[in-house]
Amino acid sequence: WTAPERVGLDRALEAYTVGGARAWHLESSRGRLAPGTDADLVVWSGDLYDHAHDPSGLLREHAELTIVGGRLAHSAGALSEADGAVGDDPVAAAPARDRHVHAH
Repeated sequence: WTAPERVGLDRALEAYTVGGARAWHLESSRGRLAPGTDADLVVWSGDLYDHAHDPSGLLREHAELTIVGGRLAHSAGALSEADGAVGDDPVAAAPARDRHVHAH
C-alpha cells in the first residue's frame, strides 16, 4: 500500500467490528459492545494508538484478556482453566495496568 491508501486504526477497527457485523446482517447482535449483544473483546497489553506512526510496534503487544460470547477465553497469556462467565465488568478482570478503551 502507498501512504495515501493506508487506513487509520479507527477506520480499521470500525471495519473489522461494525463493518463485519453489517456485512453479515448481524448488526443487532454483533459489532459493538452494548447490552444484549454478543460480547467478544480483547484487552491489549498496551495502547495500540501509541503505534500510529510506527505500526511495527504492534508486534510487541499481546492480548492480556480475551472474552468470547461474554465468557473468559484467555487471560494473561494462558487459557483460562474454567470457561466461566466473566461477570458484569469484564475489563475489571484484566491486569491492573492502565487501560485504554475505545468504543467501536
